[in-house]
Amino acid sequence: MEIIIRREKPTGTELCALYDAVGWEGNQPESLGISIAAYPCTLTVRNEDGTLIGYLSAFSDEVSTTMIGELIVHPMHQRTGIGSALLRCLREQYPYPSIYANVLPAAKAFFHASGFFEPSIGLAVMVAKQHPPSK
Repeated sequence: MEIIIRREKPTGTELCALYDAVGWEGNQPESLGISIAAYPCTLTVRNEDGTLIGYLSAFSDEVSTTMIGELIVHPMHQRTGIGSALLRCLREQYPYPSIYANVLPAAKAFFHASGFFEPSIGLAVMVAKQHPPSK
């Protein structure tokens, strides 16, 4: 299969199906649609019938830092070059010094092979949970 990367925003329903395929269940298409709309960079890969099988979202200050929101490839299409192609496209779009990603343990080897490293300064992911405002 030829990998064709599109700069497009998938629907929340499409992304929800991809999330479900990788085991990130329980998401709502409406919420994912809001998330998709917030990212200035969304890249997709689709199979021959148009189904979303790869997705990357990111934002950048266009000076020094680019942050990956999600990089997801359908399990049946992993290890086929889709994730690497999405990263190459991101690097072309944002050729700035640093790209950051919060990486799940299962994806660490992929990111290492793609040139990412864990900085020696000991960066940590910090999370503050917020509750949506009451209506």
